[in-house]
Amino acid sequence: MSGFQDVDATGASVQFAAYLDAASTIAQPYKRASIEALGLRRGDRALDIGCGLGDEVRLLADTVGSTGSAIGVDLSGQLLDAARARHGQGPSIRFVQADAHRLPFAENEVDGARIDRTLQHVVDPALVVREVARAVRPGGRIVAFEPDWHTLVVSGEDIDTTQAVISEVAASLRHPTAGRSLPAWFHSAGLIIERFEGHAVVIRRLALAEQLMRLGAAVERMATAAARAWRDELRGQEARGTFAASITGFMIVGVPTERETEDREPRAVP
Repeated sequence: MSGFQDVDATGASVQFAAYLDAASTIAQPYKRASIEALGLRRGDRALDIGCGLGDEVRLLADTVGSTGSAIGVDLSGQLLDAARARHGQGPSIRFVQADAHRLPFAENEVDGARIDRTLQHVVDPALVVREVARAVRPGGRIVAFEPDWHTLVVSGEDIDTTQAVISEVAASLRHPTAGRSLPAWFHSAGLIIERFEGHAVVIRRLALAEQLMRLGAAVERMATAAARAWRDELRGQEARGTFAASITGFMIVGVPTERETEDREPRAVP
């Protein structure tokens, strides 16, 4: 859903919330792995950049405890309203509306941060990573997870049309190769890369794949007889229980090092 670049402007925040909930059904293993990779302790302060409905902010809050603080950041005020309604807001869990290119946090203010499927949508992913690195103290960890849309695999027998659909899906994303670009973005932010690994996400239900992997929208945009026949073939596979699709996402763990502090005013959190 390309509208994640500015959810509020689409007037369809309910549909985007439904998309996020559907994605969570298949993403729990890597989400929990990304939180564990932060190495947070009780009393720590953590950020979730592009937090959406805030489910992982709640998990971060549970990790750092009542003496810590978990802060969810998102550009969408409407998604944040839904996050507050779902999880509440208090000393240990907060939601802040902000542009990830300019975070309202002072240097070294937090102990860790995670970025989950957000860099693929922003204007300048390298700048966002630098901003997050600025806010995380030296020795803290930054964990990011991004898909690489050119790794999309679908069980269509017509390989040429399958590749055409995959190319159409990738073309609809601002940064379809975000996953493979993570090491370069982390390196440019001066982060020491501790880990970089792939996670295959497999879907066996066509309706879910059409929603989360954007297959249905791609076929509609292509509007060709071959694309429609391809989707009909997948429906037959679904009926026989042979449909399969997967995409590879990449998780990276980086650590900020000591850096010179610029003379600037701290950015107060709203």
